[in-house]
Amino acid sequence: MDLPLIALRFVRLADGGHLDLATGVRVALRVGQVSPAERLAFDASGSALMRVWHSGLAQYLDYGPLGIDRWFEASALDDGSDDGDALMPCSTVADAAALVPLLGAPSAVLSRVHGCRRVVAGVLAAQGEPTDAAGGLRGSMRCPGLRLIDRPLCNRLLERLDDRRSPGVTVWQVAAAPGLGWRTCWRLLARDLRQAGYLPLAAPLLERVARFGAGRARPWLAHLAGATVVTPVDSEDRTDLNALLLALGARVGQTILIRVARGDDGRGATDRLEPRRPISWRPP
Repeated sequence: MDLPLIALRFVRLADGGHLDLATGVRVALRVGQVSPAERLAFDASGSALMRVWHSGLAQYLDYGPLGIDRWFEASALDDGSDDGDALMPCSTVADAAALVPLLGAPSAVLSRVHGCRRVVAGVLAAQGEPTDAAGGLRGSMRCPGLRLIDRPLCNRLLERLDDRRSPGVTVWQVAAAPGLGWRTCWRLLARDLRQAGYLPLAAPLLERVARFGAGRARPWLAHLAGATVVTPVDSEDRTDLNALLLALGARVGQTILIRVARGDDGRGATDRLEPRRPISWRPP
């Protein structure tokens, strides 16, 4: 593997930005010093921020230690839409600022980051412009947030990881009906995979090429030779599964392909994403 990865999933781009291999989106990646006394507080805050959704908050993707005395955190800069520079309404940003104190993340601060229409929450020093939204709980909150519940499917998939990591491709069949939250499940699972030493890789990157340094442009898989890769492929995507299996089988290293079946296609799946009721936050 010839990529200078940060936390086994983030790549620094030529323009100075960072790409998340697990989701395929650009991220605001922050790295800072951390003291032993701060580690527990940062870990608790990161866990709380990962498990909240609000339309005014950028998705908090990952966090954790880098070595002994450094800490990182990453938030998604975009959601795939074409209006990445169009800011959220002030009322939505105010709602997000009002929600943050309720999350159990006392160290979290909000900031504006160029290229992200949402506000970014984090525990490290803000990169960007501070928000002008007042924090604190307001009885007039218009947009409550959602608490993301841990899904049993994530634990079951983690239990299936093979520590021997033999070469070749292993296919896991998973059924997840549209609207049940598979993408959220993958976002949470990606961090657990990274911590277990597996490289989470978004399927769209399999069809793209990248160049680093003075080298020539090569497919992402060529840059990740030898790494143990886990990639989900949605049955609704137009990816040629047979061609993908051939490409994955030819690489050096183990690959786990999670085939996510939608609707009636999930009848032959070996595992299933169960529906869960979301929990919303509202002012008391």
